Amino acid sequence: MLRCCMGSACTVSGMIVKLVLALMCLCETVAETLAMKGLTLNCLGRKEEAYEFVRRGLRNNLKSHVCILVVTLSSVGCGCLV
Repeated sequence: MLRCCMGSACTVSGMIVKLVLALMCLCETVAETLAMKGLTLNCLGRKEEAYEFVRRGLRNNLKSHVCILVVTLSSVGCGCLV
C-alpha cells in the first residue's frame, strides 16, 4: 500500500495512510504502535522523524519482539544502526 501511494495515481491510498498515521496519535505510549508508526514514516521517506518514533518505541518496551523487528527493518533499509 505504501509503494502505491508514492505515485500520483493512488491518491486514495495516500489519504488512507494519512488517516492511519492520525489514528496512531491516540496510542502515543504503546511501544509497538510507536515502532510501527516509525516504520510507516520510514517507508514514506521521512527518515529522521521515523527514527525518533522507533527509538521511543524501543525505549518504552525493550523486550517487545515487534519493536526489535522494526528496528532491524529500519536499520537494514537505510544501511545504518538505529
